[in-house]
Amino acid sequence: MATAADLMTAAVPQAHPNAMVAETMESLRSRSWDEVGHIYLLDERSQLVGQVPIERLLVAPLDARLGSVRGNSPLIVRTGDNAETVALLAVEQHDADVAVLDPPGRFMGAIPIGRLLALLHEEHVDDILRMGGLAAFHPAPPKMEGITQIVRARVPWLLIGLVGGFLAGGIASLFESSLKDNITLAFFLPLVVYMADAVGTQTETILVRALAYGKVTLGAQLLREGTVGLSSSAVSSDCPLEPAYWSGAERDRSP
Repeated sequence: MATAADLMTAAVPQAHPNAMVAETMESLRSRSWDEVGHIYLLDERSQLVGQVPIERLLVAPLDARLGSVRGNSPLIVRTGDNAETVALLAVEQHDADVAVLDPPGRFMGAIPIGRLLALLHEEHVDDILRMGGLAAFHPAPPKMEGITQIVRARVPWLLIGLVGGFLAGGIASLFESSLKDNITLAFFLPLVVYMADAVGTQTETILVRALAYGKVTLGAQLLREGTVGLSSSAVSSDCPLEPAYWSGAERDRSP
């Protein structure tokens, strides 16, 4: 599992809050950087005390101190934080300034926006593949000649669906006598399948989103989603179209 430490770079501008704008500009020219959107302000203990956006630095007086032109606090994450969670937080907060600290709180580096975007794109592609019943390692379109890899990516999902179909058929066979006595029950099987799939998809979407943020308590999640499913079933069973249909069906069957 990728972490914030895997995305960050230490090659970002750093300076003391009392440093002058002029000397900071000279320092920026002295070497190349992986990310120069912000100058991170550190105290004597390497603790992060703020940042200066590069656009403020460029228009600030040369004799001004960096502490006087600092911007809003960056998004602060820890080295061990889940990388996808960090990317989602940055998007939700509309913040491309992500500072990475170690557990004691020392500044370690920053995450370039390009790496966050690349990670989000990769996760998005993986999610799309899984939604389509494919494994995440399915080859990309330019490499579709790998027949063996394609088969390996698709067959497991098909087998899972096949097993699920056998289980569903076995459950339905338990109600064979009821179906024989009331053949109209068969008309509602597609509806039952649709409702089960819809509720399952909704639960899956919520669970995957919660997992992305790393905030999932399995017991509480199962209890909540089970309650939601039962409530949705109760609401669906009270649909006014069903009694009308059955009353009409019974009239058609009456002598």
